[in-house]
Amino acid sequence: MYTNYRIHNELVSLRKKVEGFETGDIYIRFTKEYERKLTEKQRLIDRSNRQIEKLKEKCQLLKSENSDLKSHLFSSDNNVSRLEDLVEDKDRHIEDLEEIIARKDKEIERMRSLLNTDSSNSGLPTSLTPLNK
Repeated sequence: MYTNYRIHNELVSLRKKVEGFETGDIYIRFTKEYERKLTEKQRLIDRSNRQIEKLKEKCQLLKSENSDLKSHLFSSDNNVSRLEDLVEDKDRHIEDLEEIIARKDKEIERMRSLLNTDSSNSGLPTSLTPLNK
């Protein structure tokens, strides 16, 4: 009995399919499904195209920013180079001034020693020592 019932159900199912093909219902259902999927794919393509356009705009903006940054970096490198040259010049000038200061300090010490010279710290006779010393 079970096999007959199963065969009967398959037969009914096949008759419905044949009727569907004869009336065109299956074709309409397949067509609607195909159109629905096609519409869905077209929406996906449109969304992807919009995203591509946005990405192209962002890419163009980034290229422009990159170009600006390169030119800014180039001018910054030039500024750094000029500043390094200035620092080197100032360092040389400072070294020269330090040398001049050292010579002046030495001269000041020599003159102080001359001022402080008397008979007690040099070979001068006491008659040549000033009165207040």
